Parts: sequence; C-alpha cells; structure tokens
Amino acid sequence: MYYRILVQGHLAPIFQSRFGGLRIEHQEAGTTLFSGFLPDQAALHGVLLQMIRLGLVLLELSTNGLTQDRNSFHVIEESEENHMITEPKVEHRSEQPYVAIRTQVTLRELGRGLVSRLFSEVHAWLEKQGAAPTDAPFIRYLVIDMQTKLDIELGWPVAHPLSGTERISAGVLPAGRYASLVSIGPYKGKALMKANGTLIDWGTEHGIVWDSKQTE
Repeated sequence: MYYRILVQGHLAPIFQSRFGGLRIEHQEAGTTLFSGFLPDQAALHGVLLQMIRLGLVLLELSTNGLTQDRNSFHVIEESEENHMITEPKVEHRSEQPYVAIRTQVTLRELGRGLVSRLFSEVHAWLEKQGAAPTDAPFIRYLVIDMQTKLDIELGWPVAHPLSGTERISAGVLPAGRYASLVSIGPYKGKALMKANGTLIDWGTEHGIVWDSKQTE
C-alpha cells in the first residue's frame, strides 16, 4: 500500500534505511515528506515507531486505501483523522536517567509551540555536553490541575546520569511496572484525551492501581 507521511522539520537522508525504503523529501515549508509502498501494517508500525524514537512530530498520514488491523492499530472517529493508538500493555522498566526543563503552564500555553521549543532547547544543551538522547523525548506530568496550571518536565532520556544546571534539571525515572500505549497523531485536543482515556479505562478493566496521589 502507498503511504505519504509528513513530519515537522528536515530529516537527513542518511536515515532513509530506517524507514522501510520510503523516499525522503524536504519540503519548502520546513517539513519532511516520506512516501512509498509498505507491505503491511507491521511495516507501518515499525516506521511510525522509528519516527517516535527520533522525536519527529507527525503532521499528516495518508494512503490510497488505508485499512487497520484492530488487534494492533485502530483509527479514531473521523473528527480525529489519522490518529492511531496501539493496544495498552504493562512492562517492567529499569530506572532511566534523563535531563529536562521543568515548567508550569496552562493547557493553552502548552499548545502554542512550547513542547517543541523546550525539547529543542534541551537537545541543544545535550549536544554541547557531547551527549545524545537514548530514545524519544517525553513529557512528565508532576502535577495535573486542569483549572490552573500543569507542573511538567519536558526532557530526553540519556545513557548515564548527568549534572544539570539552574535551567536544565537532571533526574531519574524510577524502575517499576509501567502501563503504556503508543498514540500516533496530534498532541492536542480530542486525540490526546482519547489516548489518555483509553489507557485509564484499560487499567480499570484489568484491576491496575495507579501510583498517584491527590494534591490540595
């Protein structure tokens, strides 16, 4: 099946081998277009996971006749076109060192380019230290208050603990059992809420007790 996948930013052609032979084209708007044939949903899954690991922001995914295997992916309602989520799972993870920027923001501020801006700032700091991320960037929600502000960290996992600065904090994600799913689509609106709700509902159905606490 033929796919067209548009991501934010320009990706070097040397990464072409990671994407199942898809053609990589830089667009004038500062985006990168991946296009070509993939044999099945497993191949598409692999390509999208590579994009996640590289921290790429998916802008558009289209095909000439997309069908989804509901045991692996499903497409959300038409108002959330091109949003896909995997089935949730529980896995044990070792502790993970990371570096990040901590900030307090409203939901509106979070959607105004803050995420990519702070990810880029932390990544640039890592490059100056001669270090590189070991996986995709993440947002850690420390306090969730939908009415006022979210207390979050935006960071990158690293191979070894680093010393932070006043601006860049260094920390460790604790080892333990983690429930997760992969959400491929816009990090905003109904798509984001749907992915979060799917994970919470799945946890309830499977008797999972979340490691969280209420704050005043």
